Amino acid sequence: MRLILVFCLLLSLDAAAQIRPFQTTRLVSTGGAGVASLLVSETAILNPASLAFFSDTFVSYQNTNSDLKSKNDQRDTDGRTFSKSNSQEGYFLFDNASTIKGGFSYQYQKENGFQRKRGTATLASNLGESMAFGVIYKYTEDTRPEEYNYRHRISHPVTLGLTWVYTPSLIFGATWDDPGRATPGESRATVGAQYNLTERLMIIFDAGGDPTIDFSDSRIWRGAAQYNPFADLFIRVGRYQDRALNLEGESWGVSWTGPKLGFDFAMRNSRQIEDKIGFLYRREKISDVSFALNLRF
Repeated sequence: MRLILVFCLLLSLDAAAQIRPFQTTRLVSTGGAGVASLLVSETAILNPASLAFFSDTFVSYQNTNSDLKSKNDQRDTDGRTFSKSNSQEGYFLFDNASTIKGGFSYQYQKENGFQRKRGTATLASNLGESMAFGVIYKYTEDTRPEEYNYRHRISHPVTLGLTWVYTPSLIFGATWDDPGRATPGESRATVGAQYNLTERLMIIFDAGGDPTIDFSDSRIWRGAAQYNPFADLFIRVGRYQDRALNLEGESWGVSWTGPKLGFDFAMRNSRQIEDKIGFLYRREKISDVSFALNLRF
């Protein structure tokens, strides 16, 4: 009986063996929403197509630190400690001077015994005045804790993206992450919209999931609002639910954008959706604090 219980525990651990996706500070502030937003650094992570609408050179540094809050006593009973050092860093460089826009990024994540090193290359091009297509190639090295059935994996996923600026106030976007299923748990199709309610108030919404499995086990939605009280200051709030990771949460953030230099700050709290062995226990939450420095030429 004990061997059966150990075997079942290992199976459940392997099913949950997935590091949270890397997100920029801006995406942390919106709960991850932004498939339809015209962004730069995020084209290395989310929708590569929006890069086609920019023409300047862009450099960015992103940093996020995460802590476990409200630790459940059952974690000690089960012997499942949570790492005290959890962080991610990202370095981004984009040169958009030519017709085909492109850039590179390096991302490093360390979270609860998992590690990921990822280098990306993004290319994007216009399909007309209002539509663009893009692709991200991601060279990925994953290292998992010793209790899993494999420790190291190298994979080569890609993301395909489409952006359609229907009007200056309404933008649509769509992505297909890892259509070749190169990295376990990352295959997902997502659609999104961004709408300017007023000159200063914007709403953002994404929805998606893995179409090749039971949609109820992989569906995700993300929603956010952005308000800019001044021309160079942006305030955001967001909420999300991700069935694949069994996580949901709320977030907020602020950004200041100058002619050349910009700064982002964001906080997010995440908790599990259902009471099952996975990333978190009941009533636990992960608190993320993120900041970014952005430079335009």
